Amino acid sequence: MFNEELFVAQSSGIVGILLAAGAGTRFGGDKCLARLPDGVPMAVRSAENLSTIVDEVLCVVRPQDEWLRGLLHKASFSTVICDDAEEGMGASIRAGVAARSLAAEWVIALADMPVIRERTYKRMMLRLTDDHIVRPEFNGQAGHPVCFPMRYREDLLALQGDQGAKGVIQQYPDQVQAFESMDPGVLKDFDTPEALEAYFNQDHASLAYLLGQA
Repeated sequence: MFNEELFVAQSSGIVGILLAAGAGTRFGGDKCLARLPDGVPMAVRSAENLSTIVDEVLCVVRPQDEWLRGLLHKASFSTVICDDAEEGMGASIRAGVAARSLAAEWVIALADMPVIRERTYKRMMLRLTDDHIVRPEFNGQAGHPVCFPMRYREDLLALQGDQGAKGVIQQYPDQVQAFESMDPGVLKDFDTPEALEAYFNQDHASLAYLLGQA
């Protein structure tokens, strides 16, 4: 189930679905609120990055995430509440897709991946078709975000468990268009405060580079 304060079904356009409804157990709390070195909360930065190539960013959050929802609204991003968030990532994807069920494409991104470079998103958009699932890779490893055209709507709405959209990708292997991104950010999520601190404490790269802005 999902619940949105102001429901809007998009009839066209590309919608970014930012998955921000995880419990953040390993992080010791809501990692979406963790501040990056420039002071921006992780989920807000991920939404900002995603917004560079979509018509709208819709952030999927838990019912209890009022503070996060407020920060996202302040940054001009829409939210949808996923009442079944504890079920796993499949429920979050269902909630986002259902809330924007008539979009032409859904770009599904994770809120704990704030260092994906803008050029990666733009290269992804150049590969969009009405048939193919598009995703970046880095050194041959599959990364995020992943873009699904409208033809996969029913498959996304049928997702269960915590495997995300992996089942849809595995169901249509011949329809997956992967590209080498040359961007380690497509693999970089932050599950613990220590991982976040270690990444930004690297002394061989500028802060702009680490933030994916260089």
